[in-house]
Amino acid sequence: PRIVVHFDHQPFETEIRISLRLFPYAIKEHRNRWYVVGWQLDYGAVRVFGLDRLVDGSVYVTDDTFEAPAFDADLYFRQALGVAAYDNPPEDVVLSFTRQQGLHFQAQPCFPFQTEDILIDNDEEFRVKLSIIVNKELVYELARLGSGVKVLSPPSLIESLTNFLRQALDRYDQATRSGSPFAD
Repeated sequence: PRIVVHFDHQPFETEIRISLRLFPYAIKEHRNRWYVVGWQLDYGAVRVFGLDRLVDGSVYVTDDTFEAPAFDADLYFRQALGVAAYDNPPEDVVLSFTRQQGLHFQAQPCFPFQTEDILIDNDEEFRVKLSIIVNKELVYELARLGSGVKVLSPPSLIESLTNFLRQALDRYDQATRSGSPFAD
């Protein structure tokens, strides 16, 4: 028999608790938060759940005859930043950095790359191509890098990052106009 974990999960964006059955594969840490990675029986796919959002007192374990598919955590997360892999294929993401930001990126990259991934490295620009899954964590990381980086492709990532930054700017503009730091 295999162990199946039953628990209620409380996503941040809703008050609705979701009851789940999960065959656990691994525990993963990202940015000082812990996640359980497993095969969600009712969904029929690998899913990731924040342990801090499990409802207290709702967790229990049962034996089950379910046979989960094989899973390799290193392979699953290899081309994703963070824990949101979504089973999406990686895309070629081309980033252009100012020389200074490029030096920072090379010293402490948010995602591993090889020498052959460097497209330009001169006094004006550092350009690199990453084969990575496009997810929210990538958008947040690129926003954190600020004006020292520009996404050259794919267009979907350019749009996601632009929308994210525009929403942040709009929030500041509204707060400035209203005089309230919490204006929406």
